[in-house]
Amino acid sequence: MYKNIAIAGLASFILAMAFEPRIPQKLHSFLASDSPNYETEFYRKMTVYHDREVSQIHPEQTVLAFVGDSIVQSWHLDGIDATIDHRPSSINLGIGSDTIDGVALRVTENYTTTIQNWYLAIGVNDAARGAQVDEIPRQVERLQSIFENANTLYWQAVLPTSNQLSDTAEEYRIALNLAIQDTCNQMDNCTFVPVPQVFAENVAELTSDGVHPNASGYAVLNTAAARVISSSEN
Repeated sequence: MYKNIAIAGLASFILAMAFEPRIPQKLHSFLASDSPNYETEFYRKMTVYHDREVSQIHPEQTVLAFVGDSIVQSWHLDGIDATIDHRPSSINLGIGSDTIDGVALRVTENYTTTIQNWYLAIGVNDAARGAQVDEIPRQVERLQSIFENANTLYWQAVLPTSNQLSDTAEEYRIALNLAIQDTCNQMDNCTFVPVPQVFAENVAELTSDGVHPNASGYAVLNTAAARVISSSEN
């Protein structure tokens, strides 16, 4: 009896964690599969929720959409709102465990027609899942083609982690950031958002698990995002 209870408890725990975007790194590796993240039930539910949100945007309403993975999904955007005087309404389109290909699939033409201003932060899960440096040109070009006609694109560099990535994954992250910056500089509508220096130098202290920002980490991101958004509006 106790064995059955233990098995049932473990199954419930794993099921609950599978729908939690902020999974600890070791457990995330344990739960990871070869299936793309956009084939999960959690992902499908989130895209349906986002579709409903986007459908409620008035054609004349100015919106800034934040899109990315769990770092975006857990970002309380009112922290940015409070520091900018004239700021468009924000909408959070983050989905935990998302990747570059996932964003490319779910940000449809309907999204980019309805929303003209974007803040893009994606790539750490690609690094963690073993994406290769030679994939970067295709990935960056795919994102560029989606957002090149937007009024404004803020493209954030992939944040560093605290000893969570292999040497190969860190090499990919650095190369991806260089490609993002180079591509953004070539786009008329894009502003590159570098990793805040204080974040890069204090990752362990500014994250809850070496990956996801804690309250202090998000305060740093709020300041960086507010600064770049404010400067582009002047």
